[in-house]
Amino acid sequence: MAFEKFLKYKEAIENDLKIDQFNIHNKINEIPSLKHFWVAKLIESKIELKNLQRKKSELLKKVKESASIGLKLSAASIKEMENKSPVLTEINEEIEELELVIEYLEKAEKIFSSTTYDLKNAIELMKMEQM
Repeated sequence: MAFEKFLKYKEAIENDLKIDQFNIHNKINEIPSLKHFWVAKLIESKIELKNLQRKKSELLKKVKESASIGLKLSAASIKEMENKSPVLTEINEEIEELELVIEYLEKAEKIFSSTTYDLKNAIELMKMEQM
């Protein structure tokens, strides 16, 4: 995994926030729906993270149960088995990516919230330039 979701979201948000004097009026109308869209993506990512954490927890429980059946393994041995598991490694990578995506989307939400003020200021500036 190369943080594809993060890169995809980053590019989309950059496009959503490209504002110039030609598209400013359209962006004024789009900002509320864009805010909603990205907040929904944030919540979806949080739900996905919770599901992955639950899946990881269940797998760890199974590893511990299977290790304790018939064999007495130390906690360090069980931890080593967990770290060598390709499934758990993949889940850990997905969790890491989602945590980064969530952090990014939380910051993007703040940016979209302040965009309303930025647009207002830009319009005021355009009005003053026309005088």
